[in-house]
Amino acid sequence: VCAAVLLSALVVTAGPPPTLDSASEWQACDAPGDNCDGTLKIEYPLSGTVPTTIGFMTSIIRIKLSETGIVGPIPTEIGLATSLIRIDLYSNGLTSSIPTELGMLSDTLTRIRVSYNSLQGTLPTELASLTLLERLLVQFNEALSGTIPTGVLALGSFTALDNHIDFRNTSMCGPDLFTAVGQYEPSLPSCFPDPAPPPSPPPPSPAPAPEESSFSWFKFFFKLRIIRFVLDCISSWKS
Repeated sequence: VCAAVLLSALVVTAGPPPTLDSASEWQACDAPGDNCDGTLKIEYPLSGTVPTTIGFMTSIIRIKLSETGIVGPIPTEIGLATSLIRIDLYSNGLTSSIPTELGMLSDTLTRIRVSYNSLQGTLPTELASLTLLERLLVQFNEALSGTIPTGVLALGSFTALDNHIDFRNTSMCGPDLFTAVGQYEPSLPSCFPDPAPPPSPPPPSPAPAPEESSFSWFKFFFKLRIIRFVLDCISSWKS
């Protein structure tokens, strides 16, 4: 009985997971001073969304909030965190689209890892300005769609043959990745599939059978013999 009471008390006092902005790690990086080492890293369950005030954390270098259970959109204000080098938000319940404002971090951002979420929309063309980007991992966001911007694939910072770019299990399409970035896998469906072959022409109609001539040589000679017989008979009669 005592054990059951103690367990019930622990369940009651535990309550729901904390929100991100109530976590001590967040408050350390959100407060002025040297309380934060530049990494916002949490490895225990959270509830709620990513606060928009993350844009004011200009000293943050790395965001590591993967597998914490946060939900909702990635706030557009994240583009104001001008020191960001890495964003790791994989395996959560993030929704909405990938913010175009990430393109504002062209001088710092090297890694975007937002795979295994519920993101949707298209991949922003603004990501093509991230000239330092080495990893772009958006796989297993099935509602991501549209064409992969050619400017993103043209970024020379992607390491060839090392799967630093991954669009598996999305609804996106694009060119052959080996041709684009020297990466063998994973492959992508083409945005311009080969056209269906034209239908086969119908078989030629059979040539019409030659019409039978209405003139019969047999009948002609038969009639001629009859006429000749009649004439012979007349001649014999007269003689």
